[in-house]
Amino acid sequence: GWSPKNNEEMLSMEDLIRLFSVDGVCISPAIFDEAKLRWLNASYIKNMTEEEFIEAARPFLDASKVGGKYDYSLLAPLLIPRVEVLSEIPSLVNFLEEFGEYDIAIYDHQKMKTNGALALKALRAALPAIEGMKEWDMTALHDLLVATAENSEMKKGQMLWSFRIAITGQASTPGGATEMAALLGKEECLRRMRFSMDLLERALA
Repeated sequence: GWSPKNNEEMLSMEDLIRLFSVDGVCISPAIFDEAKLRWLNASYIKNMTEEEFIEAARPFLDASKVGGKYDYSLLAPLLIPRVEVLSEIPSLVNFLEEFGEYDIAIYDHQKMKTNGALALKALRAALPAIEGMKEWDMTALHDLLVATAENSEMKKGQMLWSFRIAITGQASTPGGATEMAALLGKEECLRRMRFSMDLLERALA
């Protein structure tokens, strides 16, 4: 194996060519450390611009369930800090097209004191407010959800948690409530909110 004398781990091709010397070649075989390689690959991805990432990720995005259905420029900033290898991308985004029946237990969060009943209350309050939005602006949506939470005597985190799960059907997502809403669009968010409200009403009856 070979390594530079300064033990630097991230090198460009130009740096490798410039620094390489047979003096640095060891007779012992190089160690193939997959965890280290994944970390190194993730580091290169994090250093990409969004445009570079989209170009590299496009084949994997196109082959996923979201291919051609979502704005890749909105997905890029969510994926760059989370992707270790590009082949992981479909598993991180497919949930956007897999929305359906889910276990309402995912609304339960002990620290935030949320559960299905509180989520239903949050959604009932938020739905008409969102329906009345003239423009699908994420700053305005965030402010609206926070104001609706205050008017409903709940914490903003409880509202945002409930809203995000309602529109994704997932306990964890590669972005927050408004980031998911930006991807889905207003009408799809409203459709999913109504679906989730019906799901909660049936489960809590």
